[in-house]
Amino acid sequence: MDIPVTDRLLHAYGFATDTGAHLAALTGDDVEAQEAAVEHLASAIMHQGTPWPATGPVAAYVAHLVTTSATDGALHEALLDFLVEVDDAIATAEADGGEEVQRADLAELGRDLEAELSAISSTKDLDIQFVDEDFTDLVLTHAYLGVLAVAPQVRAALGD
Repeated sequence: MDIPVTDRLLHAYGFATDTGAHLAALTGDDVEAQEAAVEHLASAIMHQGTPWPATGPVAAYVAHLVTTSATDGALHEALLDFLVEVDDAIATAEADGGEEVQRADLAELGRDLEAELSAISSTKDLDIQFVDEDFTDLVLTHAYLGVLAVAPQVRAALGD
């Protein structure tokens, strides 16, 4: 499975342009880089229990690593912990009505995240965008749709 393209996805700290290198480190030999990658998953991809638009594609990639036994030992356990946190976000989205409600929320917002992100330069401070409550709702709705979309892979990796 290819590392997901993340240059137009957001994580908790902005555009996820750094995520690809972290994901590549998970299957490398550099233990420090692997530890940094696990920290990235726990802080940027799932930030304090909140998914971001990058979470779904990253979780699918991590689930693939877990199910194909591409990792082992403490790293494997850390990836499982990440997937448990993603599964918690999936359960939250399901409890809130699942994909149908998320899509309805998206339609009600009437905004296109991809178009808005294309208009934002990656050098511009994204924090300004988050002053707009509807933009925040748009990002979170996409994040929950993203984790719902990868629920089967995440749950298979967790043995559910």
